[in-house]
Amino acid sequence: MKVTQKDIAKKLGVSTSLVSRVLSGRAEEIGIRSEIIKEVESLAKKMNYVPSLAALSLKGKKSATIGVVVYDFYDPFFTKVIGELQKVANDENFSILLVGLTNRSVSEQSLRPLYKHNVDGIIIVGSYGNMSWLSDFKEIPIARIGHGEDGELKLSASVDENLAMNSIRSHLLEQKVSKVVFARRNTSIHSRRETAFLNSFTGERFAQAYSLNSLCENDMDSGVDLAEIILKKGDLPDAVVCASDVIAMSIIKRFAQAGIRVPHDILITGFDDISTSACFMPSITSYRQSVDIAVRKAFYAVAKGQGNGHFDCEGELVIRTSSVRS
Repeated sequence: MKVTQKDIAKKLGVSTSLVSRVLSGRAEEIGIRSEIIKEVESLAKKMNYVPSLAALSLKGKKSATIGVVVYDFYDPFFTKVIGELQKVANDENFSILLVGLTNRSVSEQSLRPLYKHNVDGIIIVGSYGNMSWLSDFKEIPIARIGHGEDGELKLSASVDENLAMNSIRSHLLEQKVSKVVFARRNTSIHSRRETAFLNSFTGERFAQAYSLNSLCENDMDSGVDLAEIILKKGDLPDAVVCASDVIAMSIIKRFAQAGIRVPHDILITGFDDISTSACFMPSITSYRQSVDIAVRKAFYAVAKGQGNGHFDCEGELVIRTSSVRS
């Protein structure tokens, strides 16, 4: 965790006030010996000490920089979020400092840039996960684009999964669908979407609605895994509602290899509307999140102090070939 002046003082056997004066550049004013100054500065550098954001703020040093912590750089949906954040930051004459986690795991190494640089606020891109690290940044506003509220957050903005699944449900009913499967990977956000699916699709208008969960480590492999499970069951559902576009793409590909045509034999929907969804063959029906709204709410909360609390952002279902009966 973050190194403090107290840690440095303890190692050297001196007072914290002495270390504070040295690191603030006021040591010579009170006659601290040059060798002591060098010793403190050397250890501070060795221990990767950086000044607290609170101290910098008290000095009135605003950086017009927002730290952006991305939980998963491999998630193609986050590319849209980062792009929108960069656009808004440019419009407001701000910079963004991008920090990424490895396998959604928080470590001192991954967060080090935030300790080294004076950022005016932090935006987390991603849902749930370990939030204990927020205690080191209590003095600045923090927002999240994604699910998972925390006492340290000023604001969170995320898609309303219930509205999303209701939109998909209405569309599939128009396509005379009776048997539906939800295809997901073993993640917290996919679990949330599964709950919304079951709430929306379980009812007398559907003869069958159930969920399949893959334990694979990524969406692409999960799609193959889930397609194999469906194929082995033998009795094809009318439609597969996927927790992500990548899962949908992978399922479509595996079905094609097995001679099953989408949408002629089965309908498929995705989620997030990543850029490749529109140009995939067939083009994929997907629920498009309101990225621009979520980004602006999070940005203005941390950069301008405008807004707080949690916001559910309504998106829209983009209907394409994969879910329209031919």
